[in-house]
Amino acid sequence: MIEQSLQQNEENPIPFLTPREKEVLCCLARGESNRGIATALGIAECTVNQHLQNIGAKVGASGARKLQAWA
Repeated sequence: MIEQSLQQNEENPIPFLTPREKEVLCCLARGESNRGIATALGIAECTVNQHLQNIGAKVGASGARKLQAWA
């Protein structure tokens, strides 16, 4: 759902998320682990964790599983 939205509307499908948060969320929606997301995006795993916390705070979901379901 989120990945399709991001691909179809590059302008601003989810205006309250940063571009990097959107990338992290797309990876999560595809079922990638935090380590996999970090490797794919070339960032540290702790940075992925921080992005997930920020996304969760913005959408009102805590934990990767809830975010994955939301995505």
